[in-house]
Amino acid sequence: MQETDGHDRVEQIPSDFPFEIVDKPGLQTLTLKRKYQGEEIEVEVHMPDIFTGENNDHHDGNDNSEKPRLSILPLVVSVSKQLKPSRKYRLGFYPCRLEFGDRRLEFSCISYPDEIEIDSLVFKLPEISDDENTYEGPSFVDLDKYLQKAFKRYLRIRGIKPSTFNFLHKYMINKHSKEDLIWMKKLKKFFEA
Repeated sequence: MQETDGHDRVEQIPSDFPFEIVDKPGLQTLTLKRKYQGEEIEVEVHMPDIFTGENNDHHDGNDNSEKPRLSILPLVVSVSKQLKPSRKYRLGFYPCRLEFGDRRLEFSCISYPDEIEIDSLVFKLPEISDDENTYEGPSFVDLDKYLQKAFKRYLRIRGIKPSTFNFLHKYMINKHSKEDLIWMKKLKKFFEA
């Protein structure tokens, strides 16, 4: 079996795709990066989950056991902005405090073929480590419906929309196949040693 029998097929990146793709072999994720109006946007795309879309509680009498298979992509979207120090933070002859870093909104999302759902939203500050037990805000589903729509629009403007991610569903399924092949080759080498 040759490596080029379909496993090395690369999906054609659409011309309007706004992100740079960082795909490192051996990882179950890939990273998308872009800058937008002074913001740095980074999206961690996870391997797709495949499901049939069937609901075991509902039976319509049709014995068709063949259900359409759909894939969903779990995403973590980070939108970062540099903090701009005000005059009150200037220290003597230093123009600004150097320890200021990025403030970041982090969205956990699921990309479906026709929409992107936001599961959670976290606001992160540079001076608070991830280990500290900080209040992360209300559950996303508990936010006002108009605020939820505003956050979806916020992400859509930055390129986080179904039309952008539909091509990534195929890309990630292909990546999954390539990673499986690499894993099998490593396993084979282990047993041959």
